[in-house]
Amino acid sequence: MISIESLKSNLNFNQEILSLKEWKSVVCVVLVEQNVIFIKRSQSMSTHKGQVAFFGGGVKPGESYLETARRELEEETSLSSLDFNFLGAEPIVYTSRNSAILPIVCEYLGTTMDFISKASSNGEWDYLFSCPVKTLLDNSNWSYATRVGNDKILNILFCYLNKDLLVFSKAGEAGHELLWGASARIIWTLFQQSSNLASNEERE
Repeated sequence: MISIESLKSNLNFNQEILSLKEWKSVVCVVLVEQNVIFIKRSQSMSTHKGQVAFFGGGVKPGESYLETARRELEEETSLSSLDFNFLGAEPIVYTSRNSAILPIVCEYLGTTMDFISKASSNGEWDYLFSCPVKTLLDNSNWSYATRVGNDKILNILFCYLNKDLLVFSKAGEAGHELLWGASARIIWTLFQQSSNLASNEERE
């Protein structure tokens, strides 16, 4: 099983990915200790309301990928971007509407409980929670469905997150969560690629 440390060692800012310039938005996959941080988007949002997601948003004119990531983290958590170590970028992920997202992986330089207690919403999310990496690596939590449209076939990933394994910023919000769509594909890609790399290194 891959650890956060081995995951971090496999991350980098691949210039081939970054030079594509197709991405219109950036999301931040926050690692802390042996956990990943997720947010539950506010019901008042015009898009993806109530969905499990990451911090992030659209790129402003003239911004680099890191400038967008730092700005979004500060806007959406009220924490300083200096509290994070930016580790690398994942391959671009496309939403069902063909919008390009660049995932940036970063590590919070503190404890899980420290992050949960200090992060404050700007109104875009109702609460946040931490999920153990081992839960996301457990294939029994994953499933997929196929949706057939007029011009394409979509395979939609789902990951079931048991409430007993999660730590919530609001105790009253504790419940089972469902990771799906582009956010699920980002996590699947991150951990599956890293697991494959680790397996290859062990065989060598």
